[in-house]
Amino acid sequence: MSEVKRISVPVINTHSLMGWLVPRLRKLKTALDGGKLPEKVESDGLWQCNGYCHFTKYCWPDGVPAPSELKKKEKAKTDAVLKAMGRR
Repeated sequence: MSEVKRISVPVINTHSLMGWLVPRLRKLKTALDGGKLPEKVESDGLWQCNGYCHFTKYCWPDGVPAPSELKKKEKAKTDAVLKAMGRR
């Protein structure tokens, strides 16, 4: 952190930003008002839970699982659905 580096980044226009942001804010407001929590992230998004999100304890009360552990659970769910549908 002792060196500062400047880089250029694309700036999103206000209309696009609001289209991306508003649905997420609605879900967050509903959850904070005591409503349904948004769905948990999938294994590829777990990095967001470790130190970046203040609500991790609500989604993962037993601690954030390892991505490999969550991928196994996701695969098991998919396999169970396919088996129930007679596709496996």
